[in-house]
Amino acid sequence: MQRIVHAVVGLCLVLACPTLAAADDSPPSPSDRGSYGTPARGLERARSRIEKGDYESATRTLEKFVEKNPEDADAWNLLGYASRKLERFEKAEAAYDKALAIEPDHKGALEYRGELYLQTGRPDEARGALARLEALCPSGCSELSTLREAFEREGVETATAGP
Repeated sequence: MQRIVHAVVGLCLVLACPTLAAADDSPPSPSDRGSYGTPARGLERARSRIEKGDYESATRTLEKFVEKNPEDADAWNLLGYASRKLERFEKAEAAYDKALAIEPDHKGALEYRGELYLQTGRPDEARGALARLEALCPSGCSELSTLREAFEREGVETATAGP
């Protein structure tokens, strides 16, 4: 049942905010409450700031949030996203790595890390992220589609050149 709720929430994100659709919206456990009241409120605040393009404020909010909720893969993913938008690529990559260490199949973090790799001239690593998403989404998913679009937008082939 919880997976269905997460799928519905994710679909709502896809429709409401395509740039954040890749972020899996699994709520943190109630025991992870931080200074923002409920964990969901802290993430909502950060998402709202991201939607407004206020990445600086979003990163500050998310840094405080992950300090109190270090096992929240979604928060680390959003911190990576906001950091990448500010072109703080090392910080973004470290945040995606944290998200994936917590939840290795986090589709949003895989997609965003793939986009980071494309932005920083690492197409082979981006292809690795794409391959992981293809394995996780054999019937397709929004994260896979978005990363494929990023390859197209960047003019990078999705397959490596053969011998």
